[in-house]
Amino acid sequence: MQPWPEQFPELFAPGYWEFADLDVRFTVEEPPDELISNVHVVCRTTGGIVVCGNDLGWRFLPGGTREPAETIEQLVQRELLEEAGARLTGPMTWLGAHRADHRRPQPYRPHLPHPLSYWGDGAGGQAGSGSGAGLGGRQGSRRALRVQQMAAVQRAPRVPKVVASTPPSAMKAGCTQRELMDQEPRTRAM
Repeated sequence: MQPWPEQFPELFAPGYWEFADLDVRFTVEEPPDELISNVHVVCRTTGGIVVCGNDLGWRFLPGGTREPAETIEQLVQRELLEEAGARLTGPMTWLGAHRADHRRPQPYRPHLPHPLSYWGDGAGGQAGSGSGAGLGGRQGSRRALRVQQMAAVQRAPRVPKVVASTPPSAMKAGCTQRELMDQEPRTRAM
């Protein structure tokens, strides 16, 4: 099997995320826990994976910023419930992270690592229904995106960190729908 950096050169290329003023580079190495500031997760569910959307048309994986003293598992559970009204019912597998070198002089929140942090990505075993109502108290609708629709989404103009992490504009707009994609995520344990 071809190594990930050779399979996905754009993913591993150095980048800059203007919305957060970060220089980033993807890695499959798991960083020290205390340097992980954000996590997003691919969660399997009946018929696909959990994907959030908002009023601006963004589609993104559930996840977000870590709270003080929060474990990675607690962060994933909280964000799944808040953004998608779902809960993780199986184990999580580490996929990788974007190493984030911050250009701003202060951290986004005082408890977060700075000037170096990692924005992690994981795969959850299974997502079930939760008791949350999504962001803003609004529960989203469920629908399946067909393979043709996914191809159109993948060809859409690229915006910073749409999938691997939730951009601030998406968080401000709130997650208004939970969608299921009808294709299986292709992941492997790291």
